[in-house]
Amino acid sequence: MALLSDEWIQQLGPPVLPFARTQFKRKIEQGEDIIFTDAIHLVTTKSSLNPLTVVVADILENHPFQGKYLWIIDEKGLKIIPESTPNPYADRQIVCHTNITGGAPALQGGELWFGDDDQVYINYKSGRYGAGIGEEADPHKVAVMAYFRFLGFSPVELDNGF
Repeated sequence: MALLSDEWIQQLGPPVLPFARTQFKRKIEQGEDIIFTDAIHLVTTKSSLNPLTVVVADILENHPFQGKYLWIIDEKGLKIIPESTPNPYADRQIVCHTNITGGAPALQGGELWFGDDDQVYINYKSGRYGAGIGEEADPHKVAVMAYFRFLGFSPVELDNGF
């Protein structure tokens, strides 16, 4: 498995437990810490993603659930899972970011879509592992975009209000 360099960990981190950076007053609920190994992709390069659903970029404005993936970056690298992956053990009935980590620390997290224009559309919407709030989040966001470029993607940052 790929491992992040100390330099990437420093830029993207530090690793945080769920909800620590976003200041949500919440805990991991039943079923939200089960790792769905078969549905998680460890992305080592852009070419390591076959076969993943590619959505038309303008669909993002109209139907954001369609083709949406949850992503986290931990010490092993970028991991993604389709948000539509069923989770019969949780009240929400679909996976969340802690279903990628098992509730362990991660460096960053959010949502993404793969556009048919060969770009990846990224936000930091993760109550568990998001980039944080205000100016303190800016260096993390810059590092996330740089890491996606390092993997060979052409990332486009979406507004978190999306």
